[in-house]
Formats: sequence, C-alpha cells, structure tokens
Amino acid sequence: MFTAPSIFLLYSTKQDIRRIIFNSSDNLDVALPVRDLSNVLAIDYDINSHLVFWIDGTTKTIRCAFQNGTNANIIKLDAGAVPYDLAVDFYGQQLYWTDTASNSIKVYSLKNKKNLGVVFREKNVYPRSIVLHPEKG
Repeated sequence: MFTAPSIFLLYSTKQDIRRIIFNSSDNLDVALPVRDLSNVLAIDYDINSHLVFWIDGTTKTIRCAFQNGTNANIIKLDAGAVPYDLAVDFYGQQLYWTDTASNSIKVYSLKNKKNLGVVFREKNVYPRSIVLHPEKG
C-alpha cells in the first residue's frame, strides 16, 4: 500500500523546535526531543539527510540533529563568527548563513563538512535574513 510522505511544518521558539504534521489524523503540534536548546534564532531542514539545522544564539553556533534528537552535531565555523540566519541548499548540499561579525554571507559544504568561505560581502551592506531558491541556483 502506498503511504503519502509526511507534510510538516517546522518552527521554533527560543526554547524548542516544534513540528506540525499536516497529513496525519491528529495534526499534533509537538516539540522535537532535541536537547540543550536555549536561544534558537533560525532553523531549516535538509530533505536529503533529514537533518534539522538551527542557530543557537547563546553559544553562537550552528547545530543539527535528526527530528528525534539523535545525531546531534555542531557545525565548525570560523573563529569569531556570529551566525544570524541560515538556509540549506538541498540540491547542492550546502549550508548558507549570514555572519553579523563580518557582515557577510558564508557557505559550508554539508557533503565535505568544511567551510567554503565568503560568497557575499560588500561595504556598508549588512546581510541578515536569508532564503534560497534552489531551483534557480
């Protein structure tokens, strides 16, 4: 029997990451069992790896884990980086994020697990929120 894929919404509060599954019989709004969340600033989801990525504003880190809280990791950033927002390119397997310390947009390879560098920086421009249109490149 064919089972339709789950259609869900992920959102965050300062203290947790939550999920609503729309095509289930109960549409439950549940907090994901991810530990040590104190100041969630931004989240995104990678449909390939099934990982949730978020920025922890207290530790100034980018973290990831499965929706069940397992496989939790911290993405290694450059020293002094202050992440503000992030977006996952699920086609290219890259994570783009804005850095308020350097007023730039940086990219991290999810495939190779390494920083690829700055993709945008311009004098007197302060990128903060970011969104990708993966099909447009």
